[in-house]
Amino acid sequence: TSLLRTILANQRGEADRRHWIVFDGDVDPEWAENLNSVLDDNKLLTLPSGERLSIPDNVRIILEVDSLEQATPATVSRCGMVWFSAETITNDMCLRHFVGALRTKNISGDTNGSPDIPSAQTSFLEAIQSYFISEDSRSSPLVADALEFALTETHIMEISREGLLRSLESLLVKGVGLAIEYDENHPDFPMTGQHMDKFAKRWVLHSTLWSFAGSASWDVRKKLADLLLRTSGMILPSDNENGSLADYRVRVENGELELWSDSVPRMEIESHKVTATDVVVTTTDTVRHSDILGAWLESRSPLILCGPPGSGKTMTLTSVLQSVQGVTLASLNFSSRTTPEIIMKTFAQYCTYVRKGKDIVLEPV
Repeated sequence: TSLLRTILANQRGEADRRHWIVFDGDVDPEWAENLNSVLDDNKLLTLPSGERLSIPDNVRIILEVDSLEQATPATVSRCGMVWFSAETITNDMCLRHFVGALRTKNISGDTNGSPDIPSAQTSFLEAIQSYFISEDSRSSPLVADALEFALTETHIMEISREGLLRSLESLLVKGVGLAIEYDENHPDFPMTGQHMDKFAKRWVLHSTLWSFAGSASWDVRKKLADLLLRTSGMILPSDNENGSLADYRVRVENGELELWSDSVPRMEIESHKVTATDVVVTTTDTVRHSDILGAWLESRSPLILCGPPGSGKTMTLTSVLQSVQGVTLASLNFSSRTTPEIIMKTFAQYCTYVRKGKDIVLEPV
């Protein structure tokens, strides 16, 4: 109603311009039914107070939805429809856009406003381009094959092509960030040539495996790992005959593969802390999961940890969040008795009220 009132007031020449009001999300009958009188020839929005707002001729309404499962016939019959099939956007188009977006995105986190893309980022993306884009129309690139494989396998939750690519982007951004950080710490000997080529290509395999099969079983991970090794032609180190790509991490120092088990630090727990519930005993799984979760959390990507009770979901997530710089952990346990007041009281313990213009917001202390 605020937008409509602004247009109707016509204080800045709104009547001379076209206006588009876009509803992005599922059509919920609870609010969509109120639009029926807006969408038909009457073009009137009736408010609960009884006030009626007339919709000018220069205003158009667009409902952008994923499906019409929740829409009623009354709403659908009042709208024109443009349908975009999932097959309209091919995997090749998605991957070309994927690489193009990474080329123009400054991943260095430079806060000085410099528009220049770091050379390490450009070199990294040039090294891995053949894994995403194939110049030969008769063959498909490695990531496209892996994506098609992942979409046909069983996952713990329903997956989508866009969701898998977002996960891949988060891990690739971390890899580019590691290359940029390496160059900053070694200005006299930056990562170039064979070093960059090895690190970038092996990081793509590592990222593709965990992005596309992280929500699948170990059998699916093993199949995808074999597919990636077979397609890329990469050979695992000979120190683990029955090993899989999932058993290795990529070292930024030389681009070589290293067993996750070699990254597990030695721990000595004092006797009085043995029974403490907040003690995390580091294992191969916790190191591996923490590294992957950290990449997703640093990119501010939403995620869900799935697993049976007692598998260490809370422990692992808490440990990763506490290790991320600039993050304060506020735990919220939701149940049928959770109310907005409880949530606000929890936030009040970690935040303070700050006025910004006309609004009052909660900011971390």
